[in-house]
Amino acid sequence: YHAYCDCIAVAIRSKSDYPAGYDPEKLYEDYKNKEQTTQEFRDAQPAPNEWIDPGDPTRKRWGVGATNKAEAILEKAREAEGAISERVLALADKNGATMDQFELRVKTRDSLARKLRTDRDQILLSGQTIDFDDMKVSDAVRYTMVADSQDYSSTIQNVLSDFRSEGYSVRVKNYWSTDSPYKGVNVALIDPSGQTFELQFHTPASVVARKESWRLYDISRSTRDLAKKARIEREQVALWRLVLDPPN
Repeated sequence: YHAYCDCIAVAIRSKSDYPAGYDPEKLYEDYKNKEQTTQEFRDAQPAPNEWIDPGDPTRKRWGVGATNKAEAILEKAREAEGAISERVLALADKNGATMDQFELRVKTRDSLARKLRTDRDQILLSGQTIDFDDMKVSDAVRYTMVADSQDYSSTIQNVLSDFRSEGYSVRVKNYWSTDSPYKGVNVALIDPSGQTFELQFHTPASVVARKESWRLYDISRSTRDLAKKARIEREQVALWRLVLDPPN
């Protein structure tokens, strides 16, 4: 049953943990006192396809709300992706850089729905509330540009300078200068039409580490074994320590 909805499980240890207005005893009394017959109750329910398409694994796995929002985001992203991709490829070529996994530049429907559902659940668990309609995703369209270590810094500066001169909004996060085990420069951009996208800059060594780290992350998020998660995290940290900082 719960595979078809957007609810989350929250630990209830005592009545003090109940959400505001939640009274299971009263709900049960209301249920027992229902005057509708079983058939009348069924007739009052929405048709099944208003909840979920049983043949759609994404809706079944991540819920209707997350999937609908993912579809809306992707529809807009696909309209803008062509022009953005053309510009990104031109800038890579201009600076002697290459693109990694360019064929994966648009998130899949399932991947985006998963991200939305996971992010929303974390917000709810923190005690805040948010609707899927109000959620934003900056990396439905994303690219990875790889530059030689010696040219890495100048390539980033040149590419971002061109984007800024063309009216793009640019926000940079340089992980080389942080304590994070991950290494790279991640840039959130907004094109003149308002479409957001992400551009990551890597060296040949860091892009290899990123792929292996992602493989480990995928294993980690599929298990509830805390010891295994901790072991994988240690492997990821050790992996990134092998990546040398580029000059400048």
